[in-house]
Amino acid sequence: MKTAVWTVLLALAGLGPAASTAAPIAALIIDGQNNHDWKSTTPALKKILEDGGLFQVDVLTTPPKVATSASSNRNLPGTAW
Repeated sequence: MKTAVWTVLLALAGLGPAASTAAPIAALIIDGQNNHDWKSTTPALKKILEDGGLFQVDVLTTPPKVATSASSNRNLPGTAW
């Protein structure tokens, strides 16, 4: 009984089995500039986001200008600058 209650509560909270059926959120990390080690932090950040199963992450490195087509289909823009 306790297991069933926890399963229902977690599913309602979006943390249980029901959450795995939803499509991942498309995320974009834009990196390539600034005064920190973005070559190391970007892969770590991408791994953290994707390991949770909620995000599908693409990386765009130092674009001269962010193209509308590259950023328009993302739900969560991010930066490692």
